[in-house]
This record gives sequence, structure tokens and C-alpha cells, in this order.
Amino acid sequence: MIGLEQKINDHLKWLDKEEGNQLDIENEEINNFNFENVDLNSGIFTNVNFTDIDIIEVNLSGSYFFNCVFNNVSFKNVNLRKSEFHDCHFIKCNIEKSNITKTEFFNLKSNNTSFLEVDLGWAFIDGSSFIKCVFDKIIVEGTIIADTEMQNTRFRHLKFSKKYPLKYAEQKNIIYIEDEAVFIKETT
Repeated sequence: MIGLEQKINDHLKWLDKEEGNQLDIENEEINNFNFENVDLNSGIFTNVNFTDIDIIEVNLSGSYFFNCVFNNVSFKNVNLRKSEFHDCHFIKCNIEKSNITKTEFFNLKSNNTSFLEVDLGWAFIDGSSFIKCVFDKIIVEGTIIADTEMQNTRFRHLKFSKKYPLKYAEQKNIIYIEDEAVFIKETT
């Protein structure tokens, strides 16, 4: 993975306004490579398959992911604020203690993925599916979920806001979910 390490070093120079180049990874298979304590904000990832990867304390804010597959990837303390995911797939991933505020997901497919202590505030999720996923201790203030399918997906200990409720299917404001029983209330 020397090529990948060189791209990361070039990106760090670019961030410091030295020479270097913005991180742009395309048509790559990244296996058994760990990203840790690195600033990759504003990176662009196109047709990248991430397999058996740990992403720990990485800044990916403002990054773009197009047609990427994340298989058995662990995200821990990752900043994905204002990032975009287009036609991506999460398979058996764990996303923990991460900031995903104001992130946009379009046509995301998520299978057997856990979201634990994640801030999804003001995120926008459209045309996506979550199958056998778990959302636990998630902040959903102002989050919008539109045209999204959820099967065998469990929600626990979500943190809602009455002022900025979770909007599901653009017609319902959800301010409370308890295990498998869903209570939908009109809010003003």
C-alpha cells in the first residue's frame, strides 16, 4: 500500500497549503490497512472497496464517497461531518462514537451494521435501505429520512429533539421510539 501512503502524505501537504494534492482515490481495493489519527478531510473516494479496515480517530469531514463498499469496517471516533455518500454499501460495519452531523446519504445500502453513540443530527438519508442494523444511543436531532426501507432494524436509546424532530418519509415527525414499538406524535 505504498501508493496509498504516498497519496495520504500528499494530501497532508495539500491541507497545510504546501504543494501536494487533494486526496483522490479511485478504483482501489484497500484491505487490511488501518487509518488512525490522520486528517483526510475533503477526500474523494470513487469505486473504492474497503475490506477488514479500522478507521480510528480520523477526520473525513467534507469527504465524498461514490460507489464505495465498506465490508467489515470499524469506524471509531471518526468525523464524517458534512460528508456525502452516493450509492455506497456498508456490510458488517461498526460505527461507534462518531460525528455524522449534516452528512448526506443517497442510495446507501446498509446490512448488519451497528451505529453506537453516533451523532446523526441534521443528516439526510434518501433512497436507502437498512437491513438487520442496530441504532443505539444515537442523536437524531433534525435528521431527515426519506424513501428509505428498514427491515429487522433495531432502535434503542435514541436522543430526540422536540424542537427539531426526526423526520421520516417527510410527513411524520418522530420524537420517541422504544424498542420495537413506535410512537409517532405531532409536534408544534
